[in-house]
Amino acid sequence: MHDLLLLDLVATSKPLVYALIFLGMIFEGEVILLTAIFLVAQGLLALFPVLITVAIGLMIGDTMWYFVGSHLLARIRILNFIIRKLTSPVRTQIERRPAFIIFTSKFASGIHHAILMQAGFMKMDFKKYMKIVSIGNISWIIVMGSLGYFFSASFQVLKHIVRYGEIALLIGVLAFFLIRHIVTRFLELQKDNGN
Repeated sequence: MHDLLLLDLVATSKPLVYALIFLGMIFEGEVILLTAIFLVAQGLLALFPVLITVAIGLMIGDTMWYFVGSHLLARIRILNFIIRKLTSPVRTQIERRPAFIIFTSKFASGIHHAILMQAGFMKMDFKKYMKIVSIGNISWIIVMGSLGYFFSASFQVLKHIVRYGEIALLIGVLAFFLIRHIVTRFLELQKDNGN
């Protein structure tokens, strides 16, 4: 039923579909890109307009999340509290290695927008920020778009694989920082006991 509704929408109102893809890239990401690329693979949408729409939506969305962080986090206490809770495991790493954290968060479900808002809250240099998110977006579009195109026949399976892969990446990144923190603390204690 939903498939027929989607196909009917694509067939009758392509400008609306592109507008939905654009808005979807600002707020969601994976599912929207996979769906758009699936529609390209089925010959229902053209690749170039989809890629342009996706890229513009991502850049506007990333800019919006940065400015939400830089202008609204200090004013809205509950939003500030939520973002600080979500990013607390990686906050010091955002300061030390912003390119790595922002880039890898693009591939981690559930934390990317919070990290972008945290970067804005920390007043990260906007040109540097845009360079990092641009590289991340291009990489993400290539990886996710390729997955969507090559696995368009098994679209439902791919959605679940990507979601689990993103969660595994998030857990891996958090485990890396936890182990690094533990090793650093251990070495500091060893150094203090040696003196």
